[in-house]
Amino acid sequence: MMKKIAKFLVWGAIPFALLCTLGYRLLIPLPVPELILPLPGQENPEIELSIQPEVISAPKQANLYRFEVRGKDRYDEFDRAAKVFGLDVKNGYEEIIGDYHFRKITYENDTGFWHYQLYNTDSKLPQNETLSNEDAEKIASQFLTENGFRPSRFSDVSFGRNMIGSSLENQAALSVTVSYHPVIDDCEVLGVSRIAIEVGEGGEIIAVRSFYKDFVFDRVVDLIPPEQFYDSLLDGNTLCNIETSAVYAKIVSIELAYWEDAGTTKEQPYLQPDDTLFLRG
Repeated sequence: MMKKIAKFLVWGAIPFALLCTLGYRLLIPLPVPELILPLPGQENPEIELSIQPEVISAPKQANLYRFEVRGKDRYDEFDRAAKVFGLDVKNGYEEIIGDYHFRKITYENDTGFWHYQLYNTDSKLPQNETLSNEDAEKIASQFLTENGFRPSRFSDVSFGRNMIGSSLENQAALSVTVSYHPVIDDCEVLGVSRIAIEVGEGGEIIAVRSFYKDFVFDRVVDLIPPEQFYDSLLDGNTLCNIETSAVYAKIVSIELAYWEDAGTTKEQPYLQPDDTLFLRG
């Protein structure tokens, strides 16, 4: 009889321990690691910097999100993208097209990032530069919408021209890259997070870069006051870009943004809010 009671107590302790662990996690949230931003390659100049905290409004709290790589959903999207471009597992998601062309699509298991690229090793200067940003965006948007590759939060758009040529006088646009950036709680998401479509002068899709991780709401966190941003800026422990010739700068506003690094969820478990300083020199 005593053996049966002892056995019951041992087995009963297991779910009790699990319940205690779960309760601890719910009552005492996991700590948020310090957000590490890439520092500028050159030192900031020694300048006279001013701030007027009383006239600068900054939020006191913000939502914290936890990254959650939905492997099956992201891989299914990657697989669908491969099929859109006529690639499949049998040839390793790569196809050789003639002597100078080949295309390839790759996938990262740890992040869910995928990247399609049409390579042309015999690129020549286009005769006419005719593709506008508006036309490129129409092509990119239609491609993403038809294939379901663009979550609604990717609402901000930016453009870049990919040039070819050996000198400034002998350059032409080879393609236009249309990048869609996410907006969370009316805030920008800085860092790697984007869906970028490279459109060639002939309207063909040259590249697709789907670089983002999914996330879920975790909790509301307190933000440090503006005065501490000022101290961090003076110490040089922040991402900052100031002209080397500047002698004076004034902080005119503070805006909240989020930062997504290129690493895995172990390296950056949370999509964290970051207060960004805007300077006027």
